[in-house]
Amino acid sequence: MYNYYFKVKKDNLEFEFSTDNLEVFNNKSEYYLKKIFEKNKLDEDETNLPAQNDISQSSESKQITFEDKLNEAMENPKTQVIEKQFEEDAFKTFYFEKNPQSNIKRFILCAYYLNTIENLKSFTLKQINNKIYPLTNFPIDHPVLEEAMANGYIKLDESENVNSLKHYILTQEGINYYENDVIS
Repeated sequence: MYNYYFKVKKDNLEFEFSTDNLEVFNNKSEYYLKKIFEKNKLDEDETNLPAQNDISQSSESKQITFEDKLNEAMENPKTQVIEKQFEEDAFKTFYFEKNPQSNIKRFILCAYYLNTIENLKSFTLKQINNKIYPLTNFPIDHPVLEEAMANGYIKLDESENVNSLKHYILTQEGINYYENDVIS
């Protein structure tokens, strides 16, 4: 779990960021908040084109700084703050109930969890490692992925592969392997 977390949502766009490094967190959050305020300012300027006499008044007003905007946002929040629910706890319980003893079993257990519990049609190796690594401190690597593919437990999801992230689908053989070998 990370010590620092923020989530920015604007319309249908959403950005999440988490880290253990306070300096990185401060830099990234400052950057994104600044961008949001700049975008909001541009949007306001486009919708409220001032009259000619308003232009002369606005040039006389003081320069608004990032700190001013941040303080204003803190005093008058326009967003709903939601505490992140850590689904890792549910996966942690699921994982330790089954107690898989090999990397292939850990991989299939996690793929099964993502497929059936979280209802993901496909998954990436990164999603698998985001679940497994915090519990084991060892990532699932490509040889395990290749072994699962060679045994027919997973297959490549051709329809979801974009931005160089390969998505995989748990096959019926993978489900059978989970039910017969992983949880027994």
